[in-house]
Amino acid sequence: MPNKKSGASIYSYVISIDSLESLTNINFYKELDSNLQHKVESNKSIKEFISN
Repeated sequence: MPNKKSGASIYSYVISIDSLESLTNINFYKELDSNLQHKVESNKSIKEFISN
């Protein structure tokens, strides 16, 4: 997300955890089973993280 005023929705800046890990060189879910880790980290659906 750029550090400037924007009219874009915050949802337009959503990225997968895989992408975030690549940018930061941090493995956030290293303790998960590799199959589950791949499923969770490749998802970029915001609906999975926000509850109503």
